[in-house]
Amino acid sequence: MLSEENPVQGVRQVHNLYGKNVSCKITLTFCLLAFLLSLYIALSTLAPTRAKPEDADVTEFSAYRAYQHLQVVAEKAHHTGSAYNETVRKYILETLQDINLDPYIQGKQFRGVEHWGNLYVQNIICRIEGTDSPNSTIMLVAHYDTMPTGPGAMDDGSGVVTLLETARALQAGEPLKNDVILLFTDGEEPGILGAQAFIEDNQDLADEVDLIVNFDAGGTDGPAVLTETSTGNAKMVQRLLDSAPEKTAFSSLVDLSRFFPSDTDIRVLEKTGKKYMNIIVSMHKERIHTPKDNVESFSINTLQQQGNYALGICREFGNISDLSSEIKSEGDSIFFPVSNWFMVVYDQNWGVFFSLLAALIYIVITFAGLRSKKLSLKNMLAGLTVFLMGIISAGAISFTVIGIARLAFRSRIDRFFRYELFPIGSEYANILIIGLVFISFAIMSYASYRFMKKKIFIDLLSGTMFVWLICVVVTGLFFPGLSYMFVWPFVFTLIIQAFYILFPEIEHVRIFQIISLFLLIVPAFTLFFPVAYISSSVGLDKVPLIIMLTALPFGIITPYLQDKLVKYSKLIHVCTGIPGIALSLSGIIGFAIWYKG
Repeated sequence: MLSEENPVQGVRQVHNLYGKNVSCKITLTFCLLAFLLSLYIALSTLAPTRAKPEDADVTEFSAYRAYQHLQVVAEKAHHTGSAYNETVRKYILETLQDINLDPYIQGKQFRGVEHWGNLYVQNIICRIEGTDSPNSTIMLVAHYDTMPTGPGAMDDGSGVVTLLETARALQAGEPLKNDVILLFTDGEEPGILGAQAFIEDNQDLADEVDLIVNFDAGGTDGPAVLTETSTGNAKMVQRLLDSAPEKTAFSSLVDLSRFFPSDTDIRVLEKTGKKYMNIIVSMHKERIHTPKDNVESFSINTLQQQGNYALGICREFGNISDLSSEIKSEGDSIFFPVSNWFMVVYDQNWGVFFSLLAALIYIVITFAGLRSKKLSLKNMLAGLTVFLMGIISAGAISFTVIGIARLAFRSRIDRFFRYELFPIGSEYANILIIGLVFISFAIMSYASYRFMKKKIFIDLLSGTMFVWLICVVVTGLFFPGLSYMFVWPFVFTLIIQAFYILFPEIEHVRIFQIISLFLLIVPAFTLFFPVAYISSSVGLDKVPLIIMLTALPFGIITPYLQDKLVKYSKLIHVCTGIPGIALSLSGIIGFAIWYKG
């Protein structure tokens, strides 16, 4: 507002707020702040809760109490048929008996198991009876065998002690209405034999079960994540999210798991046709099946999160009458966290609606801009072409680097790593992936500088948005669990596009320029980063795809940076390209040193 006493000062104040352009230094500062904010929000969704101490209330899950069990369970390797496997089995039986439960053993002989020969697997089954009769049944599952190469503190010692401490907490608290079955499978590592034995020889018991929850680990730390569910998960997921104090769950991972399923007990147990959830730990995968998967390297906070899931699920679902009917749904939910305390959940039908509505709005706005000549089709096509070139180049470079890594280490991989030629989820693999992300951004920014100079920002942005439009429509119609990653960044970008086209003069409003920067960066990177980080554990051959997906958020920010930071373009290329190359080399060299050690 103008000052009546000093009109010149008032004009200056207005100019400072609504001046022609934000300086390059201010833009660069707010750009870094937006990236840091995105990183903070994304990481907060992946942080496990702090472990509860041994003296926590007896009705609560304490990771430190569970750790006492783990010191016995994971003292040494205990593969099926080994002497220490027998020791662990006796310990589980005695621990359950000490809390007034009546576990029993179910055995089955398997002959000619590849790499293992003849094996006799022995599952441990225990029922915690509910108060209602007849009632529903929940089954918690973890496998207690390991590979011969490691003590299996996380894979799957953490799952075993999660079930033991959960059983203790349930026995100490108010009885549930429904039964809880604890299934400790043997022979998971040789080929999911224990789960197979359970459904073959316990058909009546399997038929009783209404909900299966499996706990396993493909890594030694990081969040315990809901990675897989049965179809028709809407009601089940809503109940789960209501039960867990912290919620590391992404519908995008559930959709991806249907194309890249985990090799766990749930693969056999899902054949029962029951509702199920698979909760997995996947980071630091290079330690799994090695001596480094021990009680010294595992994460106590991750164990607490597993326990919070297990106990929360039992108390939430364990008091629902006619559980099977109550969690039955025709469709799936779309769900994702925006912090460690807030989840967004809505039906996948709404996801389809949001995707198609956003696509329609983009078409209308773009058509209006072209018709009023506020957009140039030629410049839009230039922006689209450069964006596609950047994505393809990033994928091609990633594929080449991964190919070199595979050739370099193929001869050193033993049969226990036959599916993981370069263990993804390790710090070295993560360094490599971060390096490739930096390189992809350097490529994108260089292409923008080289081919899009002197072109109008809104033309270039509208062009790159066409790729996002395709992603929004395809995921909305065919992969709705993934759609939120595309539709909500697209919606915020649509807001910017609409204002630039409908109110061209707003381009010179400094506050709007800064708001535009945050709307372009924060939604996209906040939603993409956690999924890309967790998905990196699916396998090395998927990394080029992950890098190409990561290039999408960079694609909508590079036109803005090219327009506002052209003065620093070369500096941006150098400061992203050189660290990218250095990090990629460090990841490969680091793994080579680790593997030889």
